[in-house]
Amino acid sequence: MKNLVLLASLLAASSSFGFAWTESEGASGNSTRANANVFNGFAAGDTISGTTTGSSTTAGNAVNSADYFRLQTTTETAGIWMGRLTISGTQNVFGTLRGYSQIAGVVDTNSDAGFLSSSANARWTQWYGFGKGETVNFRMAGSPTSTAPYEAVFTRTLITPTNLGTIGVGTTTIGTVAPTTGTASNTEVFIYDSNFNLIGANDDLSSTSSLSLATLNLTAGQYYIAVGRTNTATSVANSAALSGGVEGNTTASVLQFGDMLTSTNGTVTASGYGLQVNGTTVGSASFSNTGSDAGRIDWYSVQAVPEPGTMAALGLGLAALGRKRRKS
Repeated sequence: MKNLVLLASLLAASSSFGFAWTESEGASGNSTRANANVFNGFAAGDTISGTTTGSSTTAGNAVNSADYFRLQTTTETAGIWMGRLTISGTQNVFGTLRGYSQIAGVVDTNSDAGFLSSSANARWTQWYGFGKGETVNFRMAGSPTSTAPYEAVFTRTLITPTNLGTIGVGTTTIGTVAPTTGTASNTEVFIYDSNFNLIGANDDLSSTSSLSLATLNLTAGQYYIAVGRTNTATSVANSAALSGGVEGNTTASVLQFGDMLTSTNGTVTASGYGLQVNGTTVGSASFSNTGSDAGRIDWYSVQAVPEPGTMAALGLGLAALGRKRRKS
């Protein structure tokens, strides 16, 4: 909304409904990521609103320019949180997360790439964070008919990962296989440690396969596995640095900021996958071709523990240490 004063409606909105942040433009506008309206402390229930009738990124106050926002979200209890901006109001406006493009695995920090545009079927864009206060670049763009104000409300949902039980420590393979029936998903897998730090990922298990396979050396502890469809993006460039196979999509976009994961997939062909750990299928899932699955990423958890023999040896070692201390 042009020539408005930046507003946090502290008096008009109670904490149960969130704060209302209204976009405004200074002399250089907010039509580019560099000139985005910055909102710190963005929490569940907060809204952003404005008016745009186009997607121009020319600096200035014209109503036909895009509206850019940088949203610094509040922290939450550690976990897997699905963040979503759901758009209401005028119909012909579309929201996208923004990041960078890459060429052959090299990120272009001067670029401006979009992720998971909202659509008529799914009027939202979403991502997954870990309660660390992720920063989100968001853009609203309109059309000549979108003259009424838009609004986007922020919600967070705590995701409970599917528990896969326990596995042994050491060299571990995690990947996807084709479903028993139906079309195989073009998958990507991401593995996080107990503190939700990314430790492994893979796009394609070979140059001829769009399934995934990552090989890691796991120590004892809790791990989280994310399975998304191409392109699923973090702030890490697609390269062999985190990969146990090959990266088949080294021109896909990446996020500007870390501690979050997003899928660019909206409505696509229905597909499915089986999830394997060390060659054993431990789960399966299917994606629909409806708007309800736009941006969906599946989450699993697994606990790596020492093998029984290792535990026994550890127990004997501790017992010997105890005897030695008693003698001294």
